[in-house]
Amino acid sequence: MRNLLRVDSLKEAVRKDGLFLAGGTEILRLNTGVDENADLIDILPLLDKEIREEGDDVIIGSGVTFSDLLSSDIVPEYVKKAALYMCSAELRNQATIGGNIASWRDDSYLIPSLAAASARLLVLEKDGKLKNLGIEEYANCHSLIISITLNRKESVSSFRESLTSHSHAAITAAFGTNECYALKGSGIFFSFDSLKFVSDLSGSASYKSYLASLFRKESGRV
Repeated sequence: MRNLLRVDSLKEAVRKDGLFLAGGTEILRLNTGVDENADLIDILPLLDKEIREEGDDVIIGSGVTFSDLLSSDIVPEYVKKAALYMCSAELRNQATIGGNIASWRDDSYLIPSLAAASARLLVLEKDGKLKNLGIEEYANCHSLIISITLNRKESVSSFRESLTSHSHAAITAAFGTNECYALKGSGIFFSFDSLKFVSDLSGSASYKSYLASLFRKESGRV
C-alpha cells in the first residue's frame, strides 16, 4: 500500500523519495509505468496556481489546470489549442500543466507546443536551488516544476492525429521558433531528422512517418 506524505514546503518535498502528487491524472492511472509502490508526496496545496503577465511574457504556475488555461484571457491561443487536445472535461479540470510536462508522455498534449514556443521552465532541484531550463533540457532533469514562462506573441502551429478523439495520439507535432514531435511508442523528439517510428495500436510506422512529413509540410517548414 502506498503512503501519502504531507510536507510543509516544496523544498521539503524535493528532499524526499517518492512521486509528486498534484492532479494525479497520471500517477493514479493504471498501467502508466510508474512505480506503484512508491510513496506519494502531496504537493498540490503548495503549487503556484496563478497565471500572470510580465511584459510580453505569460507566467503559468505549475498547479494551473488545463481548464484554467482555457478560461484565461492572457494564455496564448496556441497553448489553449494544445490543452483542448485533452478531450475529457473531467481530466482538464484535474490535470495540472506541471504534472503533464513532468510525466513526459510520448503522446503529450502540451510539450510539443511549449517546446516550439521556446518556453522556459523554472524548476526546483533536490539541493533547494532554482534553475531555469528549456523544454529539451528538462528531458534530462525532471526536477520539480515551479512555473512555465512563454511569450504570448510567439507564433506556433500544432497538429495531432489519433484514431478517435479519446485515443492516444499517434503523433503530436508543433512548429514555431523550434519544432517538436511526440511519437507514440517512440518518445519526444526535437528535430525531424531524429524521428524514430514504430508500429503499435495507435498506427503503423509508415503511417506515423507520413503524418510527420505532412505536418511539417503544412507548417511551412518544407
